[in-house]
Amino acid sequence: VNAEVVIRGHFTETDNTAGMNNVTREAVFNRAAINAEADTALSDYDPPTNAEMVARTLAAADYFDPAADTVANVTTVGSVTTKTGYSLASTGLDLVTAWTVNVTGTVSGNSTHDAAAVNTAVEAGQVGTDTAAILLDTGTDGVKLNATQPTGWAANLVASAGQIIIGTVDTVTNTHTPTTTELQADDITEATADHYNGRVIIFTSGNLAGQATSISDYAAVGGIGQFTVVALTEAPSNNDTFIIV
Repeated sequence: VNAEVVIRGHFTETDNTAGMNNVTREAVFNRAAINAEADTALSDYDPPTNAEMVARTLAAADYFDPAADTVANVTTVGSVTTKTGYSLASTGLDLVTAWTVNVTGTVSGNSTHDAAAVNTAVEAGQVGTDTAAILLDTGTDGVKLNATQPTGWAANLVASAGQIIIGTVDTVTNTHTPTTTELQADDITEATADHYNGRVIIFTSGNLAGQATSISDYAAVGGIGQFTVVALTEAPSNNDTFIIV
């Protein structure tokens, strides 16, 4: 007999050799009702179609690329002046607005403002003014000078220092061998004979460093200067340096 059985109530279901069934749950075994409920649930559910899923998915070309893309609408901090443990506020050199620097030429650095201030001071002649003021009060060794020192002495000192001539002993140009009374210098090329007569040579390097002698005769030989001097303690060597005062 084909029949639909509906079982209602709380009972225990147990298999045993006597063929009795005891059911421990409350249930309704109605196949038609279960099918109907399932059909209703499926018809009420409206899942997205494939087209709808594709439409809501970004194309690969639209993925965010951290190496090339920027994040929009980010709130930024207007300014930062302090950090735990130290200050970021403008201090020290950044607050300096006036410069007095003993340099010549153009100054450059990490701060364009600071470099510009230094260059302005240089171009305005401030360096020269300050140097002159220092020289009016002190000598080259920093010793205070007499208050009655004549006006303009600093300029005279600069002018006289400008007449000091630097020379280098040469043994190559004319294959000349220096003696205790004669030497040549390849960086002095004055063509007039006797031009340096009476002046003093002071050696600044080599075995004769610190020794001085006077020039008794000068001539240009082979395009370079040749000096005859009062006898030295020994002959100078090639590339020994000296000054003429």
